[in-house]
Amino acid sequence: MRLVMGIPIGSGLLQNKPAELAERLVGNSFADTVFFTNSGTEANEAAIKFSRKFQRFIHPDNKQPATEFISFTNSFHGRTMGALALTSKEHYRSPFEPVMPGVTFLEYGNIQAAIDLIRNGMIAAVFVEPVQGEGGIYSATKEFLQALRSACDDAGSLLVFDEVQCGLGRTGYLWAHEAYGVFPDMMTLAKPLAGGLPIGATLVSERVASAIAHGDHGSTFAGSPFVCSAAICVFNKISNPSFLSSVLKKGDYMKELLNQKQERCVYLRFSIKITVVVRLDTVAIGYDAVELLQVSDGRELVVAIVVEEAAVV
Repeated sequence: MRLVMGIPIGSGLLQNKPAELAERLVGNSFADTVFFTNSGTEANEAAIKFSRKFQRFIHPDNKQPATEFISFTNSFHGRTMGALALTSKEHYRSPFEPVMPGVTFLEYGNIQAAIDLIRNGMIAAVFVEPVQGEGGIYSATKEFLQALRSACDDAGSLLVFDEVQCGLGRTGYLWAHEAYGVFPDMMTLAKPLAGGLPIGATLVSERVASAIAHGDHGSTFAGSPFVCSAAICVFNKISNPSFLSSVLKKGDYMKELLNQKQERCVYLRFSIKITVVVRLDTVAIGYDAVELLQVSDGRELVVAIVVEEAAVV
């Protein structure tokens, strides 16, 4: 009977469990409204649509409102056609081109290039991962995210943080952007929220939500009461301060161990950069692996290896 009570009846009707989960997400974030989806790529698709609708809403007399997007090198935002257009890797996009037009890829962290393009007035939204996941565990700098926030505010563009792979406690903060003190207009999340059950969410500020009318977007199975019940349990665990504190401590411990291993290893010569951080100096730890792993000659214990592509440990 409990499963029967969790049967989805569509996203157009209010149900208790989705409403409860939405309240928990809003109460622990910058957002005022939540749109549920079934995955991270769907959450990004919703953010794309909301960005364009917002621009039309605030410029009703403009026959050519801003419709373009900025994404960044090494980004990954999903595999459906809109989200795919925001994903920088050619091997994902090329088999399905032409994808959605109007996306410009800039170097991740290049402040001036981003400011210059945002100022042209045609950018509906900037999509950025505060900590890139699939791209190689690269974190943004505080200055970079602050510059994006300021430029978007000046130009009327929206700032969207994709936290599908870096949010929900992975960095020791509930949201990765909290470590930087910079807040978006929208945020997308998914993966661990329901403990493996299919869910995603687009978190939206009131300013953006005011532009979205009932029926502008929808999803048949999103916000299932059954899935949302699981998500409430997971979110209550993840958002617990003691849990987040333990993640930070484990991140510090892992960083210490990695540094010790590097110092003690006589067979491997590393060119290592501890890339990220959160707490601006901990948790999401990765290696810049260009020329990373070069086995010392003469030991004959392992085959010599040179890693040419970025890798993640």
